[in-house]
Amino acid sequence: MRIETDRGGELEVPQAIIRDWEKSKEHYGDIEEFIRDNVWDYLRSQEGKLMDKDIVIFLHDYETGHIPPWGGHCADNHFSFKGGKSKYTVLAFGWNDENGEPDIHMIGYKVEL
Repeated sequence: MRIETDRGGELEVPQAIIRDWEKSKEHYGDIEEFIRDNVWDYLRSQEGKLMDKDIVIFLHDYETGHIPPWGGHCADNHFSFKGGKSKYTVLAFGWNDENGEPDIHMIGYKVEL
């Protein structure tokens, strides 16, 4: 399942998000409405945590691909490091809020080497 972004292009919705939508789709018209209504609460609840790689990449691409109604500037950066037999990637991204202050999310994922 794919959805459009404001900045052009389509995103593949991860299966975990599709499953969450299917459990509650009687409350939402379509998956885009479900994502739009839940993405920011989800990002805030996962702040600073390691998550599934596909979900992290989707949330990053969704957030940076949708321009907030007030406009603003997008901030986007990431870094990776190795620890033991794993590689960790941390993404920091977001937009300025209505007052021009940065509203940045930080989430990451781990890949076994």
